[in-house]
Amino acid sequence: MSGRLFPLIKSVLMFLASGLVMTWKTNRIRQYMDRIIDYSGALAHGIFRQKLYLKDAGEFTELANNLNNMSAELKDNMERVNKESSRLDVILKSIPDSMLLINTAGVIKLANKTAVHLFGLPQLYGKPFIEVIRNPDFVSLVEKVKNSRMPASTEITLDLPEEKYLFVKLSPLAYTVGDLSGVIAIFSDLTHLKKLEQIRKDFVANASHELKTPVTAIKGFTETLIDGAIEDKENATKFLYTIKNQSDRLNRLVEDLLVLSSIELGEEKLNRTDVDLSILIDKVMETMVVKAAEKNLSLTKSVSGDKTIKADMDKVEQVLLNLIDNAIKFSSSGVIDIGIMQEDGLTCLYVKDSGIGIPEQYIPRLGERFFRVDTSRSRELGGTGLGLAIVKHIVKAHGWNMKIESEAGMGTTVKIFIS
Repeated sequence: MSGRLFPLIKSVLMFLASGLVMTWKTNRIRQYMDRIIDYSGALAHGIFRQKLYLKDAGEFTELANNLNNMSAELKDNMERVNKESSRLDVILKSIPDSMLLINTAGVIKLANKTAVHLFGLPQLYGKPFIEVIRNPDFVSLVEKVKNSRMPASTEITLDLPEEKYLFVKLSPLAYTVGDLSGVIAIFSDLTHLKKLEQIRKDFVANASHELKTPVTAIKGFTETLIDGAIEDKENATKFLYTIKNQSDRLNRLVEDLLVLSSIELGEEKLNRTDVDLSILIDKVMETMVVKAAEKNLSLTKSVSGDKTIKADMDKVEQVLLNLIDNAIKFSSSGVIDIGIMQEDGLTCLYVKDSGIGIPEQYIPRLGERFFRVDTSRSRELGGTGLGLAIVKHIVKAHGWNMKIESEAGMGTTVKIFIS
């Protein structure tokens, strides 16, 4: 009986032993697979862990090595892509002009920060370009480039928060030959150049006109006197006074142009000393009080805060004289207040009048050479149109800032912030 049981027991033990071995191997394989799955899952999500080690894993060791090699290559490729992406981002940020990438459906797929700033929108990506650039010439140019697949350019004007003049160049974009992916648009802001060009044209036209008027008057009255009017004592005297007045006007104009030119070219150096603004205001008021009284205007002084500054006293005196002279010319009654106060943590020198004021749309142009809000009245009052331009350049030469607050019919306040 025992002889029969022994082989049976032996078979059962061998079966159990093989089952245990199989279970152990299965669990070991499962552990390898779990580690491999975790490792490959991390790779799929861009998580590059340390190398996968499977000790005595047989065929799995080769799989682990392949995964380790793949991880190293993926990591290198990702780093290379990130570097290229960072480099491209730096290049885009460094481009001084605004850039848009518009796909074939007319949607903006890329925009640099300069473009975001230019168009005044926090987000350009994903917007149809016609919602951002409402200009028919630009829309036509985009279609032209898409159809011809050739670069093109034009000048456009946009009514953004303020009017902008732009030169735009469009180029087709194709990632693969013959397959148009979109259009790249580069915008160069010409607004400043256009304004300078307009100022230059205005200056030439206005200077010519300002010079021609007194010269024509002087020539005309001189010819009249030569033709015999000199014998008419009464009229001859009037003509001579007219010639003198026009000569004075011409002289003022030339002097103002020379002063302005010297300041702009930096030929007049600033002699900075300690200047007591309160004393300087008193001096200027003494000079202008008679002229103000002729128009029933009174001058007052208001002083608070710091009174002593580092500045060129003669230039600051010239600034005050010009500002008060303007206030007198364009006020018919009331008070002109000259003072010092603290505003926004800075010493503020100001001249405030209760005159005719300035319409809001003209305020940005104040300080341009020969610019006048009321041309006929300004000439009638003897202005050259250069006084405020001289003030503006003296203020700029000192490194200060000027602000003009005005409203038609409500008077004007010119503030100079001294830093």
